[in-house]
Order: sequence, then structure tokens, then C-alpha cells
Amino acid sequence: MFELFFLAVDSTSTALEWALAYLITHPKIQERAYQEVRLVMDGKEGGLLCLKDLGKLPYLQAVLKETLRKESIAPLAIVHQTVEESWKERVCAGMDLANFHVPITLASLLLKFEWACVKEGSPPDLTRHIPSLLVSMKYPLEARITCR
Repeated sequence: MFELFFLAVDSTSTALEWALAYLITHPKIQERAYQEVRLVMDGKEGGLLCLKDLGKLPYLQAVLKETLRKESIAPLAIVHQTVEESWKERVCAGMDLANFHVPITLASLLLKFEWACVKEGSPPDLTRHIPSLLVSMKYPLEARITCR
């Protein structure tokens, strides 16, 4: 349980931090992702994204996949091995949670806020740091956040 909880929470926040850092660095991509989310949310009652909305956000999904391609969040993850031969594909135990939680959270953050450099012309420092199993940003992300 500890592994599932720790890695699910920590990897989710780490993935979101990297995604936001890259979106701050690339404001045109941020704007395009925001417009896609806004289009999906137009006329939606309750103002909350749900699982079925994720299929309508291909650009946002692509942004997240590219973020994870560039920043392998857990390259040193806990090694597992089977005790007997198995033909079943082994995947991350928290993958389904992450595939829902990360895009929904990122979409919600983009919908409500515009993310920018704290100081104009001074993008986030994308230096990597490996304090444990996860690759995080060496310095915590700082951003100027404006309500939309």
C-alpha cells in the first residue's frame, strides 16, 4: 500500500510540475491546450471535467505524453520480478490512476489559470534532481499565476 500511495501521489505531483514548467516555457502550446479544454468545457454543466472528457482532449494528452517522454519521472523505479514464468504484460500499478488524475488536474489548472514566468524572460530552471526514486526539478517550480 505504501508503494502504491507514495508513488501515485509523488509521481502525479512531479508529472504535473514538469508539465506546467514546460507549458510556462512554451506559452503558445499552453494557449492551444487551454483553448482545447475551454472548447470541451463550453456549455458543460457543473464545470467539472470527467473521464469521458479525456477522449476529447487529444492535444492535452499529447502534451503530457511529450512531457513524460522528455522527463522520465521514475527511471529508477523499484525493480520487480515474477516468481514464476508469466505471459501477462507487467505494467505500473498506478497507471490507470495516473492516466485519469494527471490530465484532469492539468486541464483544470489550465482552465482556471494562466501560467507564466515569475519574471518576464526568466523561464523555469529545468535542471533535474534525483533525490529518491523520482526525477524531480532541482528547484521547485515558481510561476506567475493569473486567474482567467
